[in-house]
Amino acid sequence: MVSTKILLYKHKTLSNGKHPVILQIISNRKRKRISLGYSAFEKDWNEEKVRFRRSIDNYEQKNIALRRYELLAQKIIDESILSGKPLSQIEFKRKLLGQQVSNKSLVEFSNELMDEMTQSGKLGNTKVYRNVTNALISYAGRAINFSDVNVTFLNKFESWMLSDKRDRSGVRPSTANQYMRTVSSIFNKAISRDIIAHELYPFRNQFNPKGYSYAHLKSEPHHRALSREELELFKNFDTQKWAELEDAYNYFMFMYYCRGINWTDFCNLKHSDIKNGRIVYTRQKTGKLFNIKLSDQLQSIIDKYDHSPYLFPILSNFHKSAKQKSYRIKKCIRKINRDLKEIAVRIGIEPDISTYTARHTYAMSLKRGGIKLGLISDAMGHADSKVTRHYLSSFENEEIDVTDEVL
Repeated sequence: MVSTKILLYKHKTLSNGKHPVILQIISNRKRKRISLGYSAFEKDWNEEKVRFRRSIDNYEQKNIALRRYELLAQKIIDESILSGKPLSQIEFKRKLLGQQVSNKSLVEFSNELMDEMTQSGKLGNTKVYRNVTNALISYAGRAINFSDVNVTFLNKFESWMLSDKRDRSGVRPSTANQYMRTVSSIFNKAISRDIIAHELYPFRNQFNPKGYSYAHLKSEPHHRALSREELELFKNFDTQKWAELEDAYNYFMFMYYCRGINWTDFCNLKHSDIKNGRIVYTRQKTGKLFNIKLSDQLQSIIDKYDHSPYLFPILSNFHKSAKQKSYRIKKCIRKINRDLKEIAVRIGIEPDISTYTARHTYAMSLKRGGIKLGLISDAMGHADSKVTRHYLSSFENEEIDVTDEVL
């Protein structure tokens, strides 16, 4: 419910002793006051009629202007109700005062967002935004305004991304899904910063049921968890015989015993994160604090490395900037994942494993051990149990397959 009222704002006194005339808007119990450019002494204001008194110069013209503001305010509210779309206080002010929406292009705004992300060290997001922006420019071949991006544009952009008629083969549907989600995010940020009006949002939602949807591009991620037998084979891998694969083995087992710690967080662990026999760190992706008991298995792996200030020889004092760290972490994971696949071949299991497999195997091991879903969710740092349930569901085929043996 949105309501408006013109009043003389007596809580503020201008330098000339007058009070400003404002239009107050109340939406969702939040108040916003919009100056109408007029002011008056209290004696020159008719509180009951909400109008200037005759004692003020040009009172008739000013009162006509106030009436126009009242009618325009109601018109804006009525149009919002008829459209079924929400009306923000910022947008209400823009329409009431006839302010123009910024003429900043989508590409210009995306570049601004990338600069902000780079400054805050969010290089992963920066890369995604850069890829999306470059793809849009390559597709359109010109500067792109927010108003250019409608349902037709997005449908054609999707077809272009998936097509093999580009300079290289088309992207996978999951990548196209990520690109479209990023475009949606750019629009949402532009709307929240009052750069564009929400009417320009081209994606489907409750207020725009005919908008573009990227839901059909989403594909289920391929999670790989080692079975009990595969895990035992992995644990018994002979690192003395295959010394060149020892780091990959140690890192995988550490991540497994450390509650499936993410690779980036693993690389950033320092000796200073070990406090009172526990590993205490904050996950970079979610900001969630983890406090994990330093088990004998974890300690034995740490003892194999003499590296400071980090626990493992991936990052060092040489890597100072976020960009340097990101490059090094990505470079190392490629080698570790190659070595993990080599280990898989050596022990005779499917080679489609990676550092993520350690996290997935940890989660599945807890489930096999009868640990309740809520505890698994807490251990993995999931927002709620629904995330964990969906996460584990993709591993259950091997459990269900066992039932076929009784047939």
